[in-house]
Formats: sequence, C-alpha cells, structure tokens
Amino acid sequence: MPCIWPRRSPRAELNFASANSAYPDFLDLNSWGTDSHLQFLNWTVDNNGAYDYAANTRGYTDGALLEYDDRQFAVRFVEALMPKVANGINLDADLARARAENLEFEFHAAPFPHRRTTVRLLSYLESRGHG
Repeated sequence: MPCIWPRRSPRAELNFASANSAYPDFLDLNSWGTDSHLQFLNWTVDNNGAYDYAANTRGYTDGALLEYDDRQFAVRFVEALMPKVANGINLDADLARARAENLEFEFHAAPFPHRRTTVRLLSYLESRGHG
C-alpha cells in the first residue's frame, strides 16, 4: 500500500518530507491506477509511464518533497538524487552533476454537480552526466 498523505484538509497546509522513498507514492495519485494488486490496469498506467522519476534498481531514491495543499489546488515539488549509472543501485550525491526534479500542479474543480474532478499537470527534469 503506498504511503500517502490525506488529499483533503479543512485548511491550507505546507508539508515537507525528506527520505529514501519511491516518489510515485506522492505524485500523480488517482483513484483508478495506484495499486496493481487491487485494481485492474496495465503496468504502464500503474507505474507512471507518462513521466519519469529518479529511482535506483529497486525503485527508491533519496530526496525531498515540498507540498502546498489548499482546498482549490495543490503544488508538489520533488528534488531527488539520480543513480551513478542508468538503473544503477548507487546514487550520485552531487546535486550539481546529477539530479531529478518533479513538479505537479493539481486543480480541484466541480464542473458537474456531485462529481469530484481533479486535473493534474506533471513535469519532470533530469540532469545527469551519463554518457
């Protein structure tokens, strides 16, 4: 089960987390494709095939997450370490040489009565010295 924070709060909140984590547990969360054990969707949809994120061979990386969550919108930013070699196990601790940044904007709207709607815009940028 992914480690997720509550999506709705009675007021605005600012969250910060720094850990060795799988950052897709915090980004692009939706009701239909977050757990392949409980929901029937293909692995590309389940494993965030639409964008990239930093991870070692096992799917984890060291990094920091900053999140602002409000009633109408949320913004999440992740700065994470990249592996020394593509899909490697060892992470490069030099952020000037290798890093990954993910940015997510999430808008909550109600264009239809009694229908909860969320629109997410995801962005990623990877900088690394791989050959």
